[in-house]
Amino acid sequence: MISSARKIPPLRERTHGDSRTRQARGLDTSPILLFASSDEWMSRSVGTVFEDRGFSVVRAASGALALTFARRIRPDVVLLDDSPGGLDAVSVCRALRDDPLFDPSIPVIITSSAHLGPSTRNAAYAAGAWEYCSQPVDVEQLLMKLRTFLRARQELKDARAQHCLDASTGLFTSHGLEQVTYQLRARAAREGQSLTCLTIAPARAGDDGAAGHALSEGDREFADVANICRLHSRKSDFIGRAASARVAILAPDTDALGARALVARLQHGLDEASRTGAMSGKYHLRAGYCSIADAAGAKLAPADLFGRAATALERLQATGSHEAVMGFEETVDA
Repeated sequence: MISSARKIPPLRERTHGDSRTRQARGLDTSPILLFASSDEWMSRSVGTVFEDRGFSVVRAASGALALTFARRIRPDVVLLDDSPGGLDAVSVCRALRDDPLFDPSIPVIITSSAHLGPSTRNAAYAAGAWEYCSQPVDVEQLLMKLRTFLRARQELKDARAQHCLDASTGLFTSHGLEQVTYQLRARAAREGQSLTCLTIAPARAGDDGAAGHALSEGDREFADVANICRLHSRKSDFIGRAASARVAILAPDTDALGARALVARLQHGLDEASRTGAMSGKYHLRAGYCSIADAAGAKLAPADLFGRAATALERLQATGSHEAVMGFEETVDA
């Protein structure tokens, strides 16, 4: 148990992402600690202690609220109070571990006032807990552990960023897109949304206005075209580099009609950039896409999703058609 005599200030909930994201936005960079406890006095006491030590504390009075907040606010650390007749911290921890929308690099700590036997500790660690502490909690020791956990998590995030983003273009790498696909597919399944993957091949227009030579991976033109695609896509879309100087786009909550509308919007952006002189030539886009209407029932791996979009693009290019877009289902029906 942790106590404090100071009056607890009202809770100010923050929902702006992790500390690095908040720093980029000029917001409070205090690490967010999500504390779940069914004991109101314990919740306020712990909140006071950690607020005094630089944390922004979000409190949850039940396991259900803890799961909701963990998905919504993206805390830097989760602290669960396991109390007899109250919150079942091990079950909450297990639910977080099994939730595809919860970042497994977020430390989850469980505290308990009950006697800790080996079986209890083992159950907590098996559920995904990083640490299991008995009460009264040694605050300074716990803080040292938390700082170690948070430092390790930041180093992991930095390493992920280096592998997920292409430094020269700012676009997602194939590895980055694969990781994003898992998250988007889980969200689409949870919320009953569709998910579409597009593979786009830009080409410089010939003298007759038709599509001329395809761009190469190292072309400055490709980087310019990719940047225009990024500027004119939706904020919810994820833009990456695919093989053979192609642009890959993951578009959540987008069906077949939405995929065609997206390509038309990108083409309009390129045409406008050429008209205003922002780009030196004219470019045409051709795209293949694969759309999943039922993400919950789909068993496609990310590589298969991108592969189907690429197959649709290659079939479109092989037909010699002047159409700009083809869906994977059209290649199956053909």
